[in-house]
Amino acid sequence: MYNSISVMDLPPHNGPRKTLADFPKPPLYTPKDHLGRKIELVMFGFPINQEYLLEFVNRYNLFPDTDEEDRISNGLIQLGVVAGRRLNTCFIALKDDGKYNSKSLDFAVVIASNRTRAHLNRMNTYPHFERLARFLGLPPDAATWVFPEERSSRAAQALKEERNKII
Repeated sequence: MYNSISVMDLPPHNGPRKTLADFPKPPLYTPKDHLGRKIELVMFGFPINQEYLLEFVNRYNLFPDTDEEDRISNGLIQLGVVAGRRLNTCFIALKDDGKYNSKSLDFAVVIASNRTRAHLNRMNTYPHFERLARFLGLPPDAATWVFPEERSSRAAQALKEERNKII
């Protein structure tokens, strides 16, 4: 598995066709605002699901000698490591409200959040947006704000506690 991480090529940087500044920004996260309302923690990135992960491993011809379930699991790890190390992202599980199935949005590759002003400012400063979209094989406008599953996602929990310096 680790050999495939080092040989995976990322697309070259050609400058963004759609910038992060084109997306709306939410208010900053707070347990309660001055009127007692809660502003949820949200993260900006590319939501993906298990079906997408299988397409991803097929596109890059990863783990061809394993069964589908292992390919999806290994693809999840591969995607998280490569995108994390080379494109400065983190990988989170999404909140499941019970209406989704395995073909719906399960995960997200995240580049910004509303946790602090610095995290939110990544919408103006993140340099790899187009490269990340092309690496994922998704259009830039597939990115959106999502709700992290905080209990099952170490990245989301670390971010909430501000131990994660990536975002």
